[in-house]
Amino acid sequence: MTGKPEVLVVDDDPLDRFLIAERLADLGYAVHDTYSGPQALGMLYGHPAIGLLVTDMVMPGMSGTHLANRAREIRPDLKVVLVSGRIEGGDGLDETFLPKPLRPEALARTLDGMLRAG
Repeated sequence: MTGKPEVLVVDDDPLDRFLIAERLADLGYAVHDTYSGPQALGMLYGHPAIGLLVTDMVMPGMSGTHLANRAREIRPDLKVVLVSGRIEGGDGLDETFLPKPLRPEALARTLDGMLRAG
């Protein structure tokens, strides 16, 4: 047991989703992944050990920010990282933001900081 929460990766792009999931697995996280906001909400209900959500911001049907808000209704203590290759920065967001392509060291540093902060 690593003491790390399980992570849910949500991205409609299969390659991006795979790369993010692989990076997280390399960091020692147990990873679940899906392609849409509605699927992600279902997974949050079914997997209570998920403590961290990493989601693309720009997806069809439900944006990452909308997903984050809905996910927090289910799990108020859920930690969220928004990622995007189409948005320049996270200014004005309530969530942690990382630009795509994700740099493994930036992802590791961000997640470690979030988990230490509680």
